[in-house]
Amino acid sequence: MRGFLKIVLPLCAVAILSACSGDKPIVTPTESGGYKPDGIVSMSSTVSLFHPFLPDWSDAQAGADKRCRSWGYKRATDFTGSREFCKAWDRHGRCMEMQLTRYYECTE
Repeated sequence: MRGFLKIVLPLCAVAILSACSGDKPIVTPTESGGYKPDGIVSMSSTVSLFHPFLPDWSDAQAGADKRCRSWGYKRATDFTGSREFCKAWDRHGRCMEMQLTRYYECTE
């Protein structure tokens, strides 16, 4: 029995560690609004309590740049920070689903 445990326990440990080392899923923000006359674009992504992965803001920058170019501007620059809005609460007062939004200004 001890020989069995000496073989099985290290294999279990390796399996658990390899499962934790996988790539995290990429959360890509999408355009959630904008106002062409002011040159403002907003990019949002939803995260949840059980999947707390942050959005890939470099993808959001690329999306905002694309929208600004379609409006005739050269590029988008982001405002400092982002807005967090809880979309769903559980009965213990925890935020179960949050929308993260970052705003971009189209510049000449």
